[in-house]
Amino acid sequence: MPERETGMTEAWPPGWNTDRIELLPVETIPVAAVRPSDSPRLEGEDSEHVGRLAGIVTGLPPIVVHRPTMRVVDGMHRLGAAVLRGETRIAARFFEGSAEDAFVLAVGLNTVHGLPLSPADRRAAATRIVGTHPHWSDRTIAAATGLAYTTVASIRGHFAENPRAAVREAATAGEHDGPAGLARFSGSEQAFQELQRDPSLRYTEAGRDLLRLLDAHAADADRWTWLVAGVPVHRRTEVAHAARGCAQSWLRFARELEERDPERRRPERGNESEAPESPGA
Repeated sequence: MPERETGMTEAWPPGWNTDRIELLPVETIPVAAVRPSDSPRLEGEDSEHVGRLAGIVTGLPPIVVHRPTMRVVDGMHRLGAAVLRGETRIAARFFEGSAEDAFVLAVGLNTVHGLPLSPADRRAAATRIVGTHPHWSDRTIAAATGLAYTTVASIRGHFAENPRAAVREAATAGEHDGPAGLARFSGSEQAFQELQRDPSLRYTEAGRDLLRLLDAHAADADRWTWLVAGVPVHRRTEVAHAARGCAQSWLRFARELEERDPERRRPERGNESEAPESPGA
């Protein structure tokens, strides 16, 4: 195995160098104002690590937030710990650069401190950075991701041959059972991914139950077609009735949420008068 490249032959772009982050001013911001991160961790946050951090009342460094989007760049475990402790405000430093550079900064910060990124995390991150920063050298990307520069060169070669396949492999390298299935819902995939990463859901009992229920009902069109075909002829009416009952339960749940949040615009009632035609709707 090649020795990890630790030196940097090029200066990282100004504004996201990991050493400079500590020089930024610290602000105290509402926990509710922060959005989940575009995390380099394929498996998401480690709930046990969050629990350990929750027991540390003082001494944790500020989180880093991308100001244009209010997404966490570094510190999702610390944010989760703050939620577990019932805190409503958290110390933060703001990064002002692009979303692409914010991701690189997230990788760099998670490489030099905190819970280490897995090899799969770092390879997936390098694949993404090759696509967003193609002008960077292999050594610069290696320094940001903690990989050997020869590994980055191999990733770049694969990306050049088939960019779509390289990105797809990086995105699916960490697929696992659980709430990640939310992305299979019709509608806003990004919104469901944010639910999956939201620490106020991931690290509370009710939130985890909700994510599991949503995941259990998530399926793409092909899977619903397969399920319909698998229902015995003599049970179609009963299964359809049960499916409509589930759909109505979810509609009641949605309406109650909307009634508790009157500032949000509710869908037209006419669109909710009947249960969806298929169980996947």
